[in-house]
Amino acid sequence: MSMLSGWTTAGHLACPHCAHDHDVYNLSHGGKTTWFDNHRKFLSANHPFRKNKNWFIKGKTVSESAPPIRTGEDVLQEIESLGLMKITELGSDEHNAKIMKTYKCGWKKRTDDYTRYPFSPELFLYTHTKNHDLKTFIDEKSAKLYEKIKSLRAERSRPADGSSTPQSVDENQLFYDAVGGRNNRNKIYGLGSSHDLFYAPSSNTITHFSNSSHPNSQDYEKLQTGLKAMKERMKEMDTMQQRMKDM
Repeated sequence: MSMLSGWTTAGHLACPHCAHDHDVYNLSHGGKTTWFDNHRKFLSANHPFRKNKNWFIKGKTVSESAPPIRTGEDVLQEIESLGLMKITELGSDEHNAKIMKTYKCGWKKRTDDYTRYPFSPELFLYTHTKNHDLKTFIDEKSAKLYEKIKSLRAERSRPADGSSTPQSVDENQLFYDAVGGRNNRNKIYGLGSSHDLFYAPSSNTITHFSNSSHPNSQDYEKLQTGLKAMKERMKEMDTMQQRMKDM
């Protein structure tokens, strides 16, 4: 959801409707973010749970109203006013990071098309940054590869002679060239089991997902399975790193 919408779905700004108008807090032991008891404000004004001091946070009653549910027009207007850039646009990383820091908002990028798969560079960035923040890479190899991707994108999008319009870039081909194609095991680095969704098996053929078409359920399930497997491997790596620190 976060990758497709551009809104962070973790931490204190996980809810796009509440935004800064929330009752989120961090647990005293461990510091984990919790939304416990944030929901009572959404109940009707005379609901008995609002005055219940025992079943939720001890001694607390809730009288405030829920924030208004935002429409699609509201969200689009906010994105327009912030001036966010799409992740495939040159300089978007630095530009969007500055907006997030300045306005302390939950938006981390602009997404204009919600009916397509992520391109392979977008999937790589999502699965190879800590907590999917799109900034902090899990290792040096991932960071270097993404810098190479950005460099190639800048080179290939450079306007042709006599033109001021940047050239369009095939993002999936860009990623394929950046990683150097398939390895000795016929895999493509950084995509896990999802690589066949972007590249035809055992060939250099790029598989494109049309921006105007909806992916079928079989491909969607395959992508979700690949994402789940990659997340599990990332958790294992984090656990191993923590054990090494504790030794």
